[in-house]
Amino acid sequence: MGSGSSAQAPPKRIERAPVEESNEQKCDPRLPYPNFRELFTLKNYWKTVRRNEKDCGKMMLAKYLKQNPDNKSKYPKLKNVNIDTVNMATSDPGFEAVAAAYLKVFDDVITTVEEKPADVSDACTRLNSVGKMHRSKVSGMDGAQFQAMEEPFLHMALDQAQRIGSGLLHLGVSAGETNRVGIAGLNSSRYMITQYALISYSIVLVPLYYNYKSDDLCEIINSCRLEVIFCDTVDRAERFVERVNDGSTSTLKRIVVMKSPSDFRNGPHRKCPQIEIYDWDHITRVGSANLKPVTPPSPSSIYMICHTSGTTGKPKGVQLSHRALLASMAGLYVQWCMPPHSMSFDNSDIHLSFLSLAHIYEQLLELFMIYVGGRVGVFGGDIKKLFDDMAVFRPTIVALVPRLLNQFHERILQEIARQNPIKRLLFEIAVKSKLKTLSKGEMCFNTVWDKLVFSTFHARFGGNLRLLTTGGAPVSKEVMRFSRIAYGCPVFEGYGQTECCAAGTITLPFDVEGGHVGGPAAWAEVKLIDVDELQYSAENDIGEVCFRGAALMSGYFNDPDLTSKVVDEQGWLHTGDIGEWLPNGSLHVIGRRNNVFKLAQGDFVSPEQVENIYLQHPIVKQVFVYGSPQRAYLVAIVVVDVTLLRKQYAAPSIQQEKTTQSSSTTNLLSDVGVRRKFLLDLRKLGTCKGLTGIEQINNLHLTADEFTPESGLLTSTLKVKRSALADKFAENIEQLYSRNLLT
Repeated sequence: MGSGSSAQAPPKRIERAPVEESNEQKCDPRLPYPNFRELFTLKNYWKTVRRNEKDCGKMMLAKYLKQNPDNKSKYPKLKNVNIDTVNMATSDPGFEAVAAAYLKVFDDVITTVEEKPADVSDACTRLNSVGKMHRSKVSGMDGAQFQAMEEPFLHMALDQAQRIGSGLLHLGVSAGETNRVGIAGLNSSRYMITQYALISYSIVLVPLYYNYKSDDLCEIINSCRLEVIFCDTVDRAERFVERVNDGSTSTLKRIVVMKSPSDFRNGPHRKCPQIEIYDWDHITRVGSANLKPVTPPSPSSIYMICHTSGTTGKPKGVQLSHRALLASMAGLYVQWCMPPHSMSFDNSDIHLSFLSLAHIYEQLLELFMIYVGGRVGVFGGDIKKLFDDMAVFRPTIVALVPRLLNQFHERILQEIARQNPIKRLLFEIAVKSKLKTLSKGEMCFNTVWDKLVFSTFHARFGGNLRLLTTGGAPVSKEVMRFSRIAYGCPVFEGYGQTECCAAGTITLPFDVEGGHVGGPAAWAEVKLIDVDELQYSAENDIGEVCFRGAALMSGYFNDPDLTSKVVDEQGWLHTGDIGEWLPNGSLHVIGRRNNVFKLAQGDFVSPEQVENIYLQHPIVKQVFVYGSPQRAYLVAIVVVDVTLLRKQYAAPSIQQEKTTQSSSTTNLLSDVGVRRKFLLDLRKLGTCKGLTGIEQINNLHLTADEFTPESGLLTSTLKVKRSALADKFAENIEQLYSRNLLT
C-alpha cells in the first residue's frame, strides 16, 4: 500500500485549471502521470507520454505492419492505417526510438491499440505462458540463440526442471492444472527449479510461507488438497510429518526434501510410514530415467495459488493465471524500459531475492529478471545479515518492504547522531543541498555530496545499485525523499494486491515526490467508487480503489461466493482500500476501508496514516493505533528502542537504578513521567506532519517486545494484524482509556 496524507473528512473537490478548447487533445502539463480518466490502453498511454500526439499508436502500428505485412490479419478492427500515416510516423525524428522499443514487446505483451478497455483483455489471449516465455526469452534470446549460448547454466537448470517434473509424474503425480504441489522453505535455486518443473507440466504451484504458523499451513494443505510438498530442510519435513501424525492434515502423501543425500536423515521415514519421503537426487534420477515430454500451459492456465498475507483474517487462496503474471510483468517493463525512461537491463543486472517466493511481488520481480535476461541471487536466509549478502552479490535491483526501508532510514539517522559535530554538520548540508535539487525535479547521483557523504550508504547495498523498489505498506514522504537522495538510484513505489498481481500502480523513474503510489500500470484500468458510510465521494476524487484488466486473479480457490463479492459483474476488483486522486494524476492510498473508523464524536480516522507518521520517531520501532466508535480519542501500543528511550526520557533516578535489567526496563516502560514526555513528543511530531487533534493519540502503552509473524501479530509480509493485536493488548487498551495521559 502506498502512503500520503491521512484521512479525517472528505477533502474538497479538486479544482482543475481550465484547458483551452481545441480540436487536438492536449495533456495538462502538470500531469506527469497518464490521465486516469482516459488512459486505459497502451495507445492512450503512449499518447500521453508523447504529450498526446494524435495518432502515435497508429503510427507505430503502421510502421510495424509495413515491415510485417503478414500480420495484418491479426488486426481486423484497425482502420485508417495507410501510407500517409506511415509517412507521418517516419517524419518524426524521435519516432524511430519510440517505435523500436514499443515493438520489442508489442506481440508478446499487449497487442492492441483500440480505444476500448476490454480489448486489452482480448489481446492478452495472445500472451505466451510463463513456461513458454522461460524457454524462448531467457537472456533476451530466441530459442536458437539460447541453445547455442556459451554459458550453459540456465539451459542446464531448465533441463533439471524437466527431470524433476518427470520424476514427479513417474511417482504418480498427473500433469495438468487439476493437480497442485506445494513448496515450503526459504528461497533457493532449487525452489526456482521446482517452480519451472511444475510450470513445464501445467501443474499448479502453491507456495507456502516458511514463517506461517503450523495451523495456517495445515489449513492451506487441506483446502488445496496438497498431496505433494517440496521442503527446503529435513527439519521442516519432520514438522509436516508431525502434523500428519496428529491428524491435522490427511491429504499429504509425499514430501520431497530439496537436499542431497548427505543432508538427508532417515528420521522422517520411520516416524510416518504412510508418507513417502524422497531427497532431491532421487527425484532427479527417477526423472532422468523416465523423461516425459512437457505439457505446456495455456495463457489462461493457473500458474499459482498465492495466499494473501492475512491482514484481514485467514489467508485466502488467490488463483493467478500465466496471462495475469505476464500482464503485470508487462506493466513493470513499460514503466521502466520504454520511452521516455528507457532503462535497459541485461545479464549484468542482479536482483537479490530475499522476499519470500510465496509473495506475489517476488514472483513478479524474478519473472521480470528472466524476461530481460538478468540474474537472480538468493540471500543466505538470515535477514540480519542482509547487507553481508549484498556485499557479496552487489545487486543492481533490490526490493524492500517498507518496514526495512524505514529501519534503514532510522539506522542512518542514529549513526549520524553519534558522529562528531563536523560530520553531523556536513551530513545536514548534504541532505539540504540534495533535497533542494530534488525539489526542482532533478535526480542526480554524481554530485560532490554523493561522493563525500552518500557513497557510504550506497556501498551498503553492494555499491552497484541501480533501482530500488518498495510497496505493500505505507512509506512516508520524508523516508521516500531521503531514500531518493541517499542510495544513489531511483526509488520506485508500487501499489496493488495479490488479487491483481501486485503492481496496479507504479511511480515513474523521474518522480521526486512521495506520498503517493504513482499512476495506473499499462495493463490496468483504475477507478474510485463512493463509500457512503465514510462520506467519501468519487466525484470529489476520493473513494474505494477498483482495478480492472488482464492482471486480475481468476478467482479465489474453491470460493466462488467470496470471488463474486470482490469482483463485480463488470470485472472490477474492489480492493477495500480508500484512495485519492492527486492533481498530478497519481494515486494516494489512505488506508483500508474496514480500518477507517469513526470515533464517538463522529470524526473518521485512518490508523495506518497516523502510524506511518509516528514511525518516523527514532525511538519508535513499531506502533499499533487503536480507536472505536465507543471512544472519543485514540490510544496506541508502541514498541520502543529501550536504550534510546532511557537515554532521552528517563529521570536520573531511573537511569541509576541498581536493579536487574528486566526490572529496570519494566519500571522505565511503565513510568508515567516517561510515557507523558514521550507522548507529548509524538504529538508534536504529528502536528508538524499535518495530523489534526482528533488524529493524535491521547495515551500509550510502551513495550520492548516486537510484533513478529511467529507471535501471530504480523503477517508473513510484516504487516500488522489489527484484530490479533487488539485481542493481545485488550487489557492494556482498556487501562489506557481509564485515564487520559494528557489531563
